[in-house]
Amino acid sequence: MKLSTTLILPLAALVLMDAIPAQRGNRGRRRNQSTPATTEKKPTKAPEKKEVEKPKVKPIAMTGLTVWIGDGRRLRNATIVIRGHKIEAVGQDLEIPKDAIVRNLSGKHCSPGFLLIGGSGMGANTPATGEKYEDNLDPFDANIERGLAVGITSFYTESGRGSSMPAGTSAVVKLIPHELDGQVVRENIAYSMRVPLGAAGWRTFQENVEKATKYIKDRQEYEDKKAGGDSSVKAPKEDKSLKNLVEVIDGKVKLLVRGSAGGGRRRMPMGGRGSSLDLKGCREAVKIAKLIKQGVILDNPIAGWAIADEIAQSGSSAIILPRMEVAADPTSDEPNGSRFSMPETFYKAGIPFFAQVPPGGFGGGPVLGTGGLLGRDYNTPAFDACFAVRAGLPENLGLATITSWPAKMLGIDDRLGTIEAGKDADLLILDGDPLHYATLVLEAIVNGKVRYEKSKSRIFQSVEK
Repeated sequence: MKLSTTLILPLAALVLMDAIPAQRGNRGRRRNQSTPATTEKKPTKAPEKKEVEKPKVKPIAMTGLTVWIGDGRRLRNATIVIRGHKIEAVGQDLEIPKDAIVRNLSGKHCSPGFLLIGGSGMGANTPATGEKYEDNLDPFDANIERGLAVGITSFYTESGRGSSMPAGTSAVVKLIPHELDGQVVRENIAYSMRVPLGAAGWRTFQENVEKATKYIKDRQEYEDKKAGGDSSVKAPKEDKSLKNLVEVIDGKVKLLVRGSAGGGRRRMPMGGRGSSLDLKGCREAVKIAKLIKQGVILDNPIAGWAIADEIAQSGSSAIILPRMEVAADPTSDEPNGSRFSMPETFYKAGIPFFAQVPPGGFGGGPVLGTGGLLGRDYNTPAFDACFAVRAGLPENLGLATITSWPAKMLGIDDRLGTIEAGKDADLLILDGDPLHYATLVLEAIVNGKVRYEKSKSRIFQSVEK
């Protein structure tokens, strides 16, 4: 039954008239109450913010590997568990996490990525004064892929070659193509110096060491008094010209000591000349180490074999070129010239060293070349480790000369150099022994991600075994 408009309108009016008095009455009753017209609202609790849970990173378990730890140890049929950027576990008969992505890599080998001292390019450009390496990275540098293809996952680079005082800038940089994701391991990792200093240079250097040592002592006393509640104590004045030296004496930055350019006749493949430390230079480097009470890195100590025990006692390490030959000077009464057995001599003395390719070739230094000639560039970064073994270094430690030892020398062995839980997941998946001449890198993993795959790369894709 339909209601006509004549009936609906009067009914609506009655409803409204009924409602209005009720509302007025309610307002009137509220005014007659003893409570104020406006009441204070009770504070309400803000809704608790629920933390957005980050998606859990699934671990990756690589099984069936022959794992070369990097310090002389080797595990057969082992498993490596990676979670994010880090190695979570490594060993035999590991319990694999239930949520892990499992990769069966039976028959494959795994080693730490190679860490080189003295590289250049590969995405790391020299920063201008006041800038950082991380602000000058080129992740699209074609040589990054080339470096990864031969096992390089990180390298030490520097600007400035040193003077009579610690100087220059430096960094350890990882090879990560096409993105900016934690390339720089550490900036200002080492400063450089050159010897010989000469009589006047030594006097100045010793005076500066005394000033820097006194400043460090005064600074410590100031910090102790301030921590004890002494508000009147004043901070010692810092001499900015001694900043680098203070950092070295503090042990915060390493010191690399190299010889003056030239001096000595060197025979290397295809020739080439460079700086090295003769016996006098080695002795001066040891003297610096004792003076600052910190071990130094001797760059190419040709005559280091003659004072290996002194170098070891100073807590120093070395960059050596196993194939570099310097002819002895028959007119000198002191030991001089190179010895092929120096790797064995340094090992027995307890001196960690990095085995570097000879300088020269295409561009005058150990840069990433393009000629592919044996030992002339970083196409063959493991070959000089092999030469160190040929020269008497125990075979199981050959890999250490390009992994764990340089990491220890640079003070970054807390992150790089060996395959151990808690360290960066910078790994190489190989088709054989890491130091075998025919071994190829199948995958290069940096910061837990595969950054190079042989099957997808133009470099060695056509090489089959």
